[in-house]
Amino acid sequence: MKRIIIIFTLLLTLSISSKADIIYSPYNYFNIAGSFEFIGSYEMPFSSLNTFSPWGGFGIVSSSIVSFSPSIGSEIGVEVRQYFRRDRFKRFNIGLYGGMAYMMNLSISRAHIYHDSNSVGFVPGIKLTYKFKEKPRMAFEPYIGISNPFHYELADSGSWENLGIVYTIGFRISLNELKHRKKYVA
Repeated sequence: MKRIIIIFTLLLTLSISSKADIIYSPYNYFNIAGSFEFIGSYEMPFSSLNTFSPWGGFGIVSSSIVSFSPSIGSEIGVEVRQYFRRDRFKRFNIGLYGGMAYMMNLSISRAHIYHDSNSVGFVPGIKLTYKFKEKPRMAFEPYIGISNPFHYELADSGSWENLGIVYTIGFRISLNELKHRKKYVA
């Protein structure tokens, strides 16, 4: 439990700006981002504490509730997870991930929705997740993470732009399939 508290504290103190996970918001107002995702994932154990997981889905991210400017998009990624309890593959885990996203950036003001831009992002990062399974193939995963997104506006003829270190607080609903191996799954 002490390690988990240290990791949470480290993730919270390393935030420089707030965009978010693989789908991220290019807008930064109060250094607090919220992320909600619905994904499908397939976890494959390769040791009694680790899994490899390709996943894909869609989500919405915004860095402010007051001035709501969400990014909505689809994402694909891969993640390597380290669980803290042997042979369980649930509860707390720390994961290294990388993925791509296609996003539509919006602004909402006085009940009007404005389309700002479309962009593509590549995001490597690390996250601390609590995975709890409600049903055999459904998992709920609140998480916090640190990432380093690269961003490309599709309307520009420019190049990829590095957005720096970013901080994420998120929640995933996951259709999660765990590849069963008697050797690793309890």
